[in-house]
Amino acid sequence: MENKKKKQNELLANVSGLISYCPLCNSSFHPRNVSIISEGDNIQLLHATCQYCSSAAVILLVVGDIGVRSVGLVTDLTQQDICRFSHSDYVSSDDVIGLHGIFNVENRIFDLI
Repeated sequence: MENKKKKQNELLANVSGLISYCPLCNSSFHPRNVSIISEGDNIQLLHATCQYCSSAAVILLVVGDIGVRSVGLVTDLTQQDICRFSHSDYVSSDDVIGLHGIFNVENRIFDLI
């Protein structure tokens, strides 16, 4: 079991270098612009910023028994934003319904003008 974990950690370390192309301009990410936000036994959350177009991506890498899976998301969040929001409360369905009600009231006000 310990050997399997060691292999997974080595694989994660190697795969981090494979996150190499910006999804918007297709330029290579410079390694200094890819940061590990958080990591676990078989998972890493990365933030990458393109030095050419300044776009950013959040990448989730997961090592499983069948290999490595990744999910990327283009974002306007900085690494600091992600760290800050990761400690925030979740948005509940009540929050969404409440915001919807506020927008409906504002729309009615604009209709009256």
